[in-house]
Amino acid sequence: AAAKSAWDARHASGTGYANTLATSVPNFVLAAGTYSEQIKINFSANIYGAQAGITPNDPSFVPSKALPTATWAANSARGGSTNETVLAGGIYRTNMYADSATDLTYENVLDAAGVTSYTVNIDGVKLTSAKAFAQKDLAYNVGGIRTVTVNVKNTILSGNEYGFSAAGDPSRNYLDYNLSDVRITGLTNRLFHCYIRKVDITRMCFADSTGRFWYPSNSSGNDLWWTSTGGSGVDRYLDIDIKDSAFTNLTTNYIFYLSDNSYLEGFTFDITGSLFSKVSGNYGIFCIYSYSGNGYPTPKITMTNNTFYSATLQTSLFNGNPKYQLAPINYTLNNNRIIGYKGEFQNTTTAMDAILSGCVWNYD
Repeated sequence: AAAKSAWDARHASGTGYANTLATSVPNFVLAAGTYSEQIKINFSANIYGAQAGITPNDPSFVPSKALPTATWAANSARGGSTNETVLAGGIYRTNMYADSATDLTYENVLDAAGVTSYTVNIDGVKLTSAKAFAQKDLAYNVGGIRTVTVNVKNTILSGNEYGFSAAGDPSRNYLDYNLSDVRITGLTNRLFHCYIRKVDITRMCFADSTGRFWYPSNSSGNDLWWTSTGGSGVDRYLDIDIKDSAFTNLTTNYIFYLSDNSYLEGFTFDITGSLFSKVSGNYGIFCIYSYSGNGYPTPKITMTNNTFYSATLQTSLFNGNPKYQLAPINYTLNNNRIIGYKGEFQNTTTAMDAILSGCVWNYD
């Protein structure tokens, strides 16, 4: 408590030292063990656990070459739970002073120091809290829009309700996430519970869960992006890129539920070299709504060298709703294996020529 009080006092001082604190990046090096406290980050930080640099997934497994029924085993080199840095309280990043929505103590320092971005690096930990990584920022940033980049690697998410969430009003910031060598099991709600801009994922194992990758939270939350950061020159797009990953034993409806109802300048979604095995929820793996009219982009969906295997014969690959698929979607499907599905395009509009106007079929 004394250290936290000193930290706050130095930021409130308005001195050059306060500016140094705002631009410095602290390192948290955590030994193996269970930490019940929540790790709170005001700006940027590096967090290293006992397993930094060691993937939680079997490094010899190649999703694009695996059998359709294969599962991705854990990496025995991690040495078991006793060697993990377990963050039971999760990680929380905020620029709010004393959780106040109006106090600008931190924000004034950030503005004076010219801070335009935050970066959080997480390596080699295990996150078991209900919200693994949460963010909450002021609704108004004196310093304007900032980019928040969260890099997570060699990390386990276990038994979480949400993986990456943002509460309050983060509409003044861009939220970008890079995940590599991450293992997720027992997720019950959403992996991303926030307005994301760019997500890059490599060698992720998402298994044995009832939760989704993303899903709108309510009728006003259908947007994967927001409309309150408009204006000339604002870089607003959505880009999701998933490579060499595996989604196995997932029982939810709609693993990916995406909407472009947000006047985006671009909307791209690419999956390459990945495995979808025994994904048994109702409806489709992908549900993508598209909207017509000035300002809406054409979603561009690209699937290359993936395997889709369903054990129930009740799911479809792409599902939709004719009420909301009101504009073309550009699908490019190259060298994919699709096994055991009821259909590829289900419950979409009857005007399939419009929906598939940009579809590329490659049988080579």
